[in-house]
Amino acid sequence: MRMFRSVLMVVAVSLVSLAVAQERPESTSTDLSKQVKLYPNPAVEFLTVKFETPQARKVKLVLHNIIGSQLETESEVIDEYEVKIKVKDLSTGFYLLLVKNEETGLKGAYKFLKK
Repeated sequence: MRMFRSVLMVVAVSLVSLAVAQERPESTSTDLSKQVKLYPNPAVEFLTVKFETPQARKVKLVLHNIIGSQLETESEVIDEYEVKIKVKDLSTGFYLLLVKNEETGLKGAYKFLKK
């Protein structure tokens, strides 16, 4: 069962990475990791999403479990640079956070662990 979950995780991450890579221009692919930071990782109660530029109120955040099902969760905009997502009620495991800003063209998928 553990091996099956690992294979599912690799497939899901690969599919999301492929989709994100196809959607964004190559010029921003190297800058994307600097534009968005997730911490703490692993997360216990909250996951903080920090942006390099002021866009916290403009981004769309979508949370998926590792097999791709979309999940509902509470989030709070702290300021223009930071959003907190409540992960306390999620089961232990890996999750994908999709970040999208139509105005700036920012699109990315970020993996984190919920302990």
